[in-house]
Amino acid sequence: MTRHATSPEAPSLPLEIPPDIREGRRISAGTENRYYFERYLSQWRMMEQMLRVSGFHGGRHVIDFGCFVGGWSWVLSRRYEAVTALDVDDTVLALGKRFAQHHGFSNLEMKTIAPDVLAALPPADGILCVGTFQVMPAADLYAFFSMVRRTLVPGGLLLCNSA
Repeated sequence: MTRHATSPEAPSLPLEIPPDIREGRRISAGTENRYYFERYLSQWRMMEQMLRVSGFHGGRHVIDFGCFVGGWSWVLSRRYEAVTALDVDDTVLALGKRFAQHHGFSNLEMKTIAPDVLAALPPADGILCVGTFQVMPAADLYAFFSMVRRTLVPGGLLLCNSA
């Protein structure tokens, strides 16, 4: 497996929030869309450091489970040849896809979590699940760990946290 520090497919830093996202319809009545992106963009270096310390050095494929707008996925795309970002919310995924397209994240694919999508995932060198467990029903947790057993390659890394 080829490991690399930066994927040639990943855009360079810094990234800006595209105007159509910054000024578009809000996904949450009380919060402007730009907040979600600013939060991730302001934490980019900390996220890079967490991945480095956790052993996420790169490889062929990584899964970002519960990706929201894709903040961790953007960082992972700089380390992995392919990133599959999954979430249950089509509205936040649509914003994340627009951001990724604007910045040319050609190695990032964002999908809605569904049984057929989980069943079709290719093997993964790593799986990341940040800030998602606390909002998942028990049945979804079982489906998550079933997916992990099925897709994570031997020696692959699993990084999870819960608030």
